[in-house]
Amino acid sequence: MNPAGETANKLLKAAALHYKEGMYAPVLKAYGEGLKAEKIVALAREHGIDVKKGEEEQLLQMLSSLKMNQEIPVELFATVAAIYAEVMTFQHNVDESRMI
Repeated sequence: MNPAGETANKLLKAAALHYKEGMYAPVLKAYGEGLKAEKIVALAREHGIDVKKGEEEQLLQMLSSLKMNQEIPVELFATVAAIYAEVMTFQHNVDESRMI
């Protein structure tokens, strides 16, 4: 495995979504593979944004077909909501551990 977290036959992929109250659905803000994905992840971390790592290949494939600033399709709402909840739970646990 190389430092970027890629194996010889698996390219790192990343997507960034944006959502704020009042929007109908999150929108795609960035998508990339390889070095572009590394930059997306690094930029997110620089801004204190939690990054979800996992095997979400189907989700990433669907997101890659969207145009920038396009809303995610309704078929992805449940998957994206589950990932968001997981990230928020992780962040809550990290914040609580810093209080101790």
